[in-house]
Amino acid sequence: MKRVLAALLLLASARAGEPPAPETVTLAAEDGQSVAGDFHLAPTGEGRAPAALLLHMMEGSRKDWEPLLAPLAKAGIHVLAIDLREKLSASGGDQDVKAALDWLRAREDVDPDRINLVGASIGCTLALSAAQKDAGIVSA
Repeated sequence: MKRVLAALLLLASARAGEPPAPETVTLAAEDGQSVAGDFHLAPTGEGRAPAALLLHMMEGSRKDWEPLLAPLAKAGIHVLAIDLREKLSASGGDQDVKAALDWLRAREDVDPDRINLVGASIGCTLALSAAQKDAGIVSA
C-alpha cells in the first residue's frame, strides 16, 4: 500500500515531460566521509535497467547535470549524480566513486552489469580511473 501511495504521489507531482523528483541519498565512503547525491529513477517498467553515475567538474555540483536528466530518463537509464567531496584528493575522489558504484550495484532496479560513468574535468579523470580498476564498468 505504501508503494502504491508513493507512486501516486510521485506521478501527481511530476510535470508533463519532466522526470519525477529525485531521491536524495547520502552515501558513506570507506574513510567515513559522507557523499551526497540525487538518484533519478527512469520510467523503465519492471526489471533491472542500466544506470549512469555522473561526476561533476572541480567546484561544480551534481546539479550541473540537470540538462542530461530528461534524455537519460527517456532512454530508460537510471542516474545517480553525486557531489564530490569539497577538498578533493585522488584517493578521496576514488572513494566517493566507489561508494556510489557500491550503492548502485546494491539496488534491485539497477543492472549491475550496465553501469556507465560520465565525468567532466576531474570527474572524467575519476571515471577513467574507476573504469581502469573495475572491470564491471561498461563505459567511462
